Amino acid sequence: MRLSSRKRQPGYNSNSDRKPMLTYYHSPPPASSVLEDREKKKTKRRILLKTTDIITVLVILTVVIYNLILRPSPGLSLSSTVYHPKDSYERASAKALNGLTNHTKLSFNSQSVVDTLKKQFPEITLVSVDVPLIGQKPKIKLNIAEPRLFVGDNNTKYVVDANGVAVGKSSDFPNIKDLPIVIDQTGFSIKTGEQILPADNIDFIKKLIAQANQAHVQVRSLTFPPRAQELDLKTIDKDYYVKFYMGSDVILQSGQFLAARHQFDQTGNQPKEYLDVRVPGRVYFK
Repeated sequence: MRLSSRKRQPGYNSNSDRKPMLTYYHSPPPASSVLEDREKKKTKRRILLKTTDIITVLVILTVVIYNLILRPSPGLSLSSTVYHPKDSYERASAKALNGLTNHTKLSFNSQSVVDTLKKQFPEITLVSVDVPLIGQKPKIKLNIAEPRLFVGDNNTKYVVDANGVAVGKSSDFPNIKDLPIVIDQTGFSIKTGEQILPADNIDFIKKLIAQANQAHVQVRSLTFPPRAQELDLKTIDKDYYVKFYMGSDVILQSGQFLAARHQFDQTGNQPKEYLDVRVPGRVYFK
């Protein structure tokens, strides 16, 4: 009897009944697990974004707060150092900026800085304070009035600036020299920081001296007598003095003075006491 051979089929085991062969494969994850992973990733992403936003906000706030703080070390510019060196104004400006309200831009009080500096330095005519939008260093600009006269009695003289303000005693400003000296006989009490003359009077005196210098007439002295708006001038070469009125045209009066002086020199007859040119078109003498 001949046995027929059978072709083995895949998965067929001759030692057992027909059983399928075992194969290895990955089973797909449950749908719930996939959703959980996605949610975890979304949560992590949200936390990361929130953390980034918080850090960004904190950085911005830090920069803003830092920018709002003002440093009491201003950038200073000024028009003149004839009264004080620049570092004197810098120290005073820094001290004024160091006030409690001036530590931040939100509470900054520029008027307090202006008032403080003007009180300490009467020669300051204008204080400009600029707080930058970006940065911590304020900028301060000072306009300084030039000195014009020494005014006072024989004991104490004050430096008077171009605006007629008594800046201080001449002894406090040893570097200021060669200013015209006006002797004050009015009895008016001079105080530092106060305006003792109108700016027009300062300009009158300046122009009068310029006219005399142009005519080669040397001025010996200038005096404020106890009469309002009068200025008396004496020259080096004459014994008489000349009366001027500071409320009128200085060019006209100085022209009358120089013409009368020339006329007296021509005739040889000189005034014994004074020459009065205060009235336009008329000259009086005694």
